[in-house]
Amino acid sequence: MRAVQPGTAVQPITHQQITLSHITKTFPGVIANDDVTLTLRVGEVHAILGENGAGKTSLMNVLYGIYQPDRGEILLDGQAVKIDTPRAAIRLGVGLVPQHPMLVRAHTVEENIALSQIHHKGASFWNPVGNIRKRILELSERYGLKVDPRAPVWQLSAGEQQRVEILKVLLQGARFLILDEPTSVLTPQEVQELFAVLRRMRQDHGMVIITHKLDEVLDISDQITVLRKGKVTGSTPNQNLKKTDLARMMIGEELQETRLTGQPHLKGEMVHLSDAWAMGDRGAPALKGVTLTVQGGEILGVAGVAGNGQLELIEVLTGLRTLTKGQIVVKGKAMKGQGAEAFFQAGIAHVPEDRNHYGIVPNLSVEENLILRSMNQPPYSKSGLMDFARIREYARQNIQKYDIRTPSADTRARLLSGGNVQKLILARELESNPDVLVAAHPTYGLDIGATTQVHQLLLEKRAQGMGIVLVSEDLDELMNLSDRIVVIFAGTFTGTLTRAEFQREKLGLMMAGEA
Repeated sequence: MRAVQPGTAVQPITHQQITLSHITKTFPGVIANDDVTLTLRVGEVHAILGENGAGKTSLMNVLYGIYQPDRGEILLDGQAVKIDTPRAAIRLGVGLVPQHPMLVRAHTVEENIALSQIHHKGASFWNPVGNIRKRILELSERYGLKVDPRAPVWQLSAGEQQRVEILKVLLQGARFLILDEPTSVLTPQEVQELFAVLRRMRQDHGMVIITHKLDEVLDISDQITVLRKGKVTGSTPNQNLKKTDLARMMIGEELQETRLTGQPHLKGEMVHLSDAWAMGDRGAPALKGVTLTVQGGEILGVAGVAGNGQLELIEVLTGLRTLTKGQIVVKGKAMKGQGAEAFFQAGIAHVPEDRNHYGIVPNLSVEENLILRSMNQPPYSKSGLMDFARIREYARQNIQKYDIRTPSADTRARLLSGGNVQKLILARELESNPDVLVAAHPTYGLDIGATTQVHQLLLEKRAQGMGIVLVSEDLDELMNLSDRIVVIFAGTFTGTLTRAEFQREKLGLMMAGEA
């Protein structure tokens, strides 16, 4: 078995395929990958699909050297190799394009790429970027990446930053690229630009994409492999397949797309935000005079590319960020200056964007996280004493109701897959019976079955009179579920569309700042 030693000079990489052979990876109480065999080939875009917890991310972590398999091996053109660190993976031609760009915003494109190079000829103390600029321009021209090497990263759109990440791994010599949810923060136009780049790169590279967007899988992939409960349940060329075929392979049954039907039965104004201004974490205005109203019995969608004020809007609506100007009224009560607990008591629940840092306490159990909102109140606590039997029964009911995949109610929340963490948070927030739910990307990272379940829950709550603010970067989700969509760009609203006005192209332009 060949191991890569630190300091080895980078050689031109011409490998044609890499095989994960009979990979098994286990964690306490969980078999993440169970005898998985998968081959990536130059000239192919290989999509990996599966339900939450199916083992997709664990498998890619094995390929990139983050995890070590318990059994199995990795073969490069038929020769066994050891990938025990990400650096070893890079030296063997495996590159990871992260889901969220990991760039130094104050530096230029060429400076960021220079920082990522393991071995960069032509660089010096006085000229750290060396010939990076020339190589960026060459690759940009070859693959249509359209990146200005001298541009500061903070000036780039989400799509441009992603192209910088692709350039980083290409200049590291990547022959095989792992792309994790590559379209999650892109406008529809940027998605098509990315796919055009991937099609041009395919002639020289092998690519594996992890995504839950079935339309995109059918659009870009050559080969599709499906994992279920850690095992490969099918691998097929992308020929004459439909979304229903993929859904059946993933969960064993067909699922119909959930859509909003009928007119809303409005229950009156729940939240009114007027001329709202709020500062961002960098000391500049993040919300600039926005006004919106949320009615009971409607779903108000919020569309926008990440970083345009959605996070600050969510935090204002839930009491996590204070207005510097303007007013927020919840069910007739002025709430400016109030904190998150006051907003919750006023009837506003929250599914946060960053579920692991703000949605759960990772080292607490599933059942403890489910009662975080009410653990000091009856019926779970009386006179300072916890009723553990009642807590356990409540947890059992909600684990079943929301299909939270967990070895037990005692399992630490940090051991759950991302999708199951999301279902845990949704269970806790919805079971508090709020008047308004502010949901930031509630189906992000969820498989098709779980996504359908969440969509149905949201529509049920709407029918029961709940007002829902749905913040999402998935335009299909917004158009299928929303009564109205407001588009945010650079801290202001570029417009509001009713259902009759929904069009992907129009929304995409508004997300780019064109009213």
